[in-house]
Amino acid sequence: MPRRRSSADWQSLIAEFESGSQSAAAFCSERDLNAGYFSKVRARLRKQPSDFVPVRVSAASRSVTIQVQDVTIRCDAGTSSTWLRELIRALRT
Repeated sequence: MPRRRSSADWQSLIAEFESGSQSAAAFCSERDLNAGYFSKVRARLRKQPSDFVPVRVSAASRSVTIQVQDVTIRCDAGTSSTWLRELIRALRT
């Protein structure tokens, strides 16, 4: 019987897939995942807003750099986190 994965498990798998260079078919084959179901879960999770946005702030700098897929955003460290979250949400759609 296939293992039931949590949302966190799927998010981890999808992040691993998106950071690599394999095709979805090869990725799923290596991990014994159903490629069709993987695609459905990936599409569903991409549409869900995430309140967690990892941010790295350099101690020597007052600016923040955010990478979302192939888009890089640089802004002042005092920029509203709410505004940034909404901007990132808009970029993901």
